[in-house]
Amino acid sequence: MDTTNKNDNANKTQNIDKHFVATCFGKAIGTYDANAIVQKGVAAELAALMRKAEFPIGANIYEVGAGTGLMTARLVGEFAPRHIVANDLCWGCKEPILRVSNGKAEFKSGDAETAPIPEETEAVVSCSTVHWFENMGAFFRKVSAALDVGGYFAFSSFGSDNLKEVREIGQVGLEYMTIAEHGKMLADAGFDIVESADGTERIFFPDSRALLRHFRATGVGGVRHDKWDMRETLHFCHEYEKRFHCPRGLTLTYNPLYFVCVKRN
Repeated sequence: MDTTNKNDNANKTQNIDKHFVATCFGKAIGTYDANAIVQKGVAAELAALMRKAEFPIGANIYEVGAGTGLMTARLVGEFAPRHIVANDLCWGCKEPILRVSNGKAEFKSGDAETAPIPEETEAVVSCSTVHWFENMGAFFRKVSAALDVGGYFAFSSFGSDNLKEVREIGQVGLEYMTIAEHGKMLADAGFDIVESADGTERIFFPDSRALLRHFRATGVGGVRHDKWDMRETLHFCHEYEKRFHCPRGLTLTYNPLYFVCVKRN
C-alpha cells in the first residue's frame, strides 16, 4: 500500500535559472514602479495585514526580494525598524533601495535560498518573491530556524490562478500553489498563521501589444529563455485576444496570497 502523501509540497521544487531571472528584472528596474500596479497594491495590503497582526515596531528586519523598494519604503515608514537588511538577487536594486529608504536599509545582493539570514534577525518580510524559489518549503524552514519563538514572518506570494490566461494558452510559467498548500508548508516549518488572505486582481489592456509591454516592463517573463519569433508572437496575440477580450479590454489575472505568521513554541 502506498502511504505517500501526494499533497505534501514541503520539498516540491521547480527549476529556475536565477541568473536569467536577475537579468530580466535588472532590465525592468527603470520601468518597474510605473507598471507594477498590482505589486504596489500587494505591498499596501501586506502592510495592512501586518498592522492588524501587531507586527513589531522597531524590530531587526530582513527583507527578501526587496526589488525596487515598494515594500522597503513601507517597512521603514510604518514599522520603524531598528535595522533593516534588504536582499535581492539583482545587484541593480541597490540604488533604488537606498533611495526609497533614505539610506536606512543595508542592501545585500544574493540568492536568499542559499544566503545566510543575518544574525539577530527578529522578523522576516518578503513581498511578491517566494513564488520564484526553487524550494519554498525549504526556505520556510530556513526562516523558522533563524527566528526565535514569537518571531514574525510576513510575506506575499501568488496562488494557482496567477497569470492563468497566459498558462491557458500553453506558455511556460511558474508552478503556483494554493493558499492551503502554502499553509501546510508553513505549519510544517513551525509557524502559526496569524493573518492570511487570498486575493484576485484583474488588470486590463487595450491590446496585446500593451500586454506584452507590461510583461517586459515588470520582468514577469523571467522564466522563458528563448525569444519568440514573429510567428509565435502573432499566435500568442491572436489566441489571447480571441479568448480573453472583454468590454474593458484584454484581461490579465493576478492571484496574490498574503500571510503573517509567528514562530510557535
